[in-house]
Amino acid sequence: VQRAVLARELSEEVRVLIVANPCFGLDFAATAAIRAKIMEARSTSPIGSR
Repeated sequence: VQRAVLARELSEEVRVLIVANPCFGLDFAATAAIRAKIMEARSTSPIGSR
């Protein structure tokens, strides 16, 4: 469920995303993929790139 929620939230352009422990309980591959998506969203966001 956690992966599905994060995938849904990161599938579109995200202006603001607040997460707490987004990778808790996930396997290493899922954790790496989610962290990469969050970092990508941060680097392309007008707010995160400041």
